[in-house]
Amino acid sequence: MQKILFTKDECTLILNGIDSSIAGSTYTLNHRNYKEWLIIDSDILNLILNKIKIFGVINIKEGRILKYEIGGLFDTHVDTYDKHPHRYKTVIIQLSDSDTYDGGELVIGNEVISKEIGNTVIFSGLIPHSMSVVKSGFRYSFVIWLERNDFGIHKEII
Repeated sequence: MQKILFTKDECTLILNGIDSSIAGSTYTLNHRNYKEWLIIDSDILNLILNKIKIFGVINIKEGRILKYEIGGLFDTHVDTYDKHPHRYKTVIIQLSDSDTYDGGELVIGNEVISKEIGNTVIFSGLIPHSMSVVKSGFRYSFVIWLERNDFGIHKEII
């Protein structure tokens, strides 16, 4: 499910969270190439939570701003696996204007996701997804991995 939830100004406010982030990391492996900042700023997280409540989310603890530069990519993968079995759903917010970069298409399953700024998508952590190579400019996004209890689900129903 995808929906435009954030304005351009709100996306800029979220991006400014880099200034108060906890140490950035850079990943330059064959299958992924991007920079990442951990965001725990309560004002930013509350702004995001208030918007994504429409998906049934009741809590977020943290998120990450990802920056893909020229050559940046993330090959097909899933977010829920043996190292991270607690990841239930993934939320991705598009923070960049689509006219500021080329390439960088996010594909979830077989669906190409809109590059419109503020577009927000939520999906199961078990669904394969990827982001193609950024050919020019920069692509920023905000990623949240949600657990079952972030939806008020505390145990598996059989």
